[in-house]
Formats: sequence, C-alpha cells, structure tokens
Amino acid sequence: MLSPEKRTLLVQAAAAVRHLPGAAAEVGVYKGGSLVLIAGVLREKVVYGIDTFSGMPEPLERDKHLAGLFGDTSVEGVMQTIAAFGYENVRLIAGLFPAVVADLDETFSFVHVDCDLYTSVRDCCAYFWPRLVPGGIMIFDDYVTKDCPGAREATDEFVKHTQPSKAFLHGSGQYVVVK
Repeated sequence: MLSPEKRTLLVQAAAAVRHLPGAAAEVGVYKGGSLVLIAGVLREKVVYGIDTFSGMPEPLERDKHLAGLFGDTSVEGVMQTIAAFGYENVRLIAGLFPAVVADLDETFSFVHVDCDLYTSVRDCCAYFWPRLVPGGIMIFDDYVTKDCPGAREATDEFVKHTQPSKAFLHGSGQYVVVK
C-alpha cells in the first residue's frame, strides 16, 4: 500500500539508525508490508509490530476514518507474511495502543507511526518520544493524507511542543522527526 517514495524513505531511515541502540516499532501494521521492510533492514534489532488487528478504534469527530476500517487483517496473516521472509526479529503485539505496551521495557531507535487517527498519533508521540534514543527517528506516515487530518494535527502539536533536533516534511508526504 506504500508508494515507492514512502518505501524508500522507510528503508533509508531505518538504515540510518542501524548503529544506534534500541528496538524498532511500527504502530499500525495492517497486513505487514512496511513492517517487513523495516524488519529486513534492522535484522539485528527487535522490531515490534503493534496493531489492534481488528480495524480502527473509535475515531474522534475530527478524524475521517470509521471504526473498524482496515479490519481485514489478523495476527496470523501478518505472521505468515513475516515468516515468508524468514525474519525472526519481529514481535507482534495485538490490542489497543498504548495499553498493550504498558509493560514493555524498551528504548527505541526507530518508530513508524501509521495509525491515521488523532488520538492514536498523539498517544504514540507521548509513549515513544521519551523512549527514543538520541539520533532516533520517528516517521509519521499519514501527515498529508486528506482522510487523516487528525494525524497531521497531532503531529503538528507534538513537533511544536517537543522541538526535536530535526523535523521536516519529506517529498513522500511522510513527516520525519529526529531526536
């Protein structure tokens, strides 16, 4: 589902943090396409794939997606995709973020935020930023997606209040933040 430009940015950004300590994560896995890219580049790191695996949670009024959208996925289906590539570094976590990671004791060097909704993006920022190592990268997938205005709003609020060392809109439409 990702354009060649988005795939290229994910691969290049993941490669740029390969030398840093910390795990990687993707929130909003859907069927696992971008998770496979990230896991392939970061084979020496644990890569967490976090999703409800049952579709979108209840959106706010500002969000345009409906609850349950992208519900045609499953943990088993994504595991089959990952197994086809032979990656053993992926750990899937099913459930509503951030509750499902409350006991996860990790630092992160790379985070791909692809969860479309204001509350989900806001919660990703609050959870991952304090756990992101210096030089770590967060990529926000839905920054310019017209059906995801809440994702852009949450990203803008985060950048304004956090003032990361680097923050920019990539030509792919993804927003990149470097700690």
